[in-house]
Amino acid sequence: MGPSNECRYYKRVSTSHVAIGLVATLSCAVMASMPVAEPAQAVWPVDVAWTRDFPLDEQFSLVIGDSRLLVVEPTTVIALAWTDGTELWTSELGATAVPVADEGHVFIPTGGQVHALSEVSGHVEWSLPTGRVSASPAARGGWLIIADDDGMLHGVDVSRGRVLWQRKIPRFLTAALVIDGDLVVGGFADGSVIGWSITDGSVRWTTRIGTRPNQLLASSRRVFVAGDEGRLISLHQRNGTIEWDYPFRMAIVGRLAADGQNVYASTIDNAVRAHAFNGNQRWRMPVASRIVDGLFVDAGSVFVPQSSGEVRMFLAAGGNRSGRLVAPSAAANVTGALASAGTGQDLRMAITTSAGSSQTVIAYRRTGLGLTIATAAPQGETLALSAPPWRR
Repeated sequence: MGPSNECRYYKRVSTSHVAIGLVATLSCAVMASMPVAEPAQAVWPVDVAWTRDFPLDEQFSLVIGDSRLLVVEPTTVIALAWTDGTELWTSELGATAVPVADEGHVFIPTGGQVHALSEVSGHVEWSLPTGRVSASPAARGGWLIIADDDGMLHGVDVSRGRVLWQRKIPRFLTAALVIDGDLVVGGFADGSVIGWSITDGSVRWTTRIGTRPNQLLASSRRVFVAGDEGRLISLHQRNGTIEWDYPFRMAIVGRLAADGQNVYASTIDNAVRAHAFNGNQRWRMPVASRIVDGLFVDAGSVFVPQSSGEVRMFLAAGGNRSGRLVAPSAAANVTGALASAGTGQDLRMAITTSAGSSQTVIAYRRTGLGLTIATAAPQGETLALSAPPWRR
């Protein structure tokens, strides 16, 4: 008898079953050797929390505090509750620059003084004589930094309302003061950007950027500058050295934003752009309407406000669209910047639109749970799940 083609151990197993078993075994081996992908960034849903109407002839700006939304009119500051828009207090102080809020305080520049109010009650905690202030001060971590119109920089201890140091600075501040860590930065009409120590006001560095700075953002050990002639410039935060200078060759609109990976800017051609920290442009996405001030990034999405009242959202990672917010009225036009504060589930946003004979303040907040791609644990391992945050 000739040799048999059968395998003695698999005499009763069909070749098709053997093939399936081999494929399954190889597939498991390949999957086990593949790196586990990073979890996708959650896309948090946002919706209208409440709206409140104001007369059309009133001009105002919006400032967000820890628990209040401040409506700043030329002669009045009105505090609204974040929960439902109820009016909580009113101050008759006439602001000469947009106030700032930090750690439960509201700082309002008036003629020749800056006043600190309790955000909760509106009670004046202290008043400090200064020169006339027409640029918004900066506040963070118990410090208030004020640049007056006479060319003096004041470092103020918020807890006591006491000036701890003063420094002479160039006149004509063109880019509002910003604070990051122990560094204060300002930009001036002569094309200089200056960094001071927040503790004593000493100058750490001065950099000439060759154009007038219009916006500053201090983040991720860098100072990003939006300059005239459509230039986006990155300075090293430690010594002010210019790291890169990217020419858009068109005007930059409104503020800059940044996360741990990119800096974001919007331009007059109705586009938002993401640049890596080495200056390379990672993506550019157009929007349908004119972009207004208030661009910001949170929880992996870039929020871009438009003059139509729509806020378009793009994924920070690649620029894909991740959602949009539409004004309650289709005929609405934005009359001010988008204000924002907080992060993640604590994000708060507000914008003012006009339609017909009134203008409307629209407050937004996070709703429900963030949406993300499903994640699987390796076989035999437990997948850790966290409890969802309470709906607010």
